[in-house]
Amino acid sequence: MRRRRPPTEPPRRLRPGGRGPRGAPSHVVLVAMGLGLYLAVLWLGIVVLQDNPIRSALFAGLIVAIAAAGYVFTRPRTPRT
Repeated sequence: MRRRRPPTEPPRRLRPGGRGPRGAPSHVVLVAMGLGLYLAVLWLGIVVLQDNPIRSALFAGLIVAIAAAGYVFTRPRTPRT
């Protein structure tokens, strides 16, 4: 059974600091960091390592996918109320 919130408690929306109801960072920040990581690894592969763009894009996508999976599967679980 769901707990009813008292009328004096504010609604459970975004809290100050860009965090969601359970204290997790907002999805906008996570997407921006993933895109930044992708572009940084892509630039590293093309400019620094002199690799071709297609292979650099594949490896950058693989690295971002591994980082996203690590974030999803290692963060602590919060109990639902």
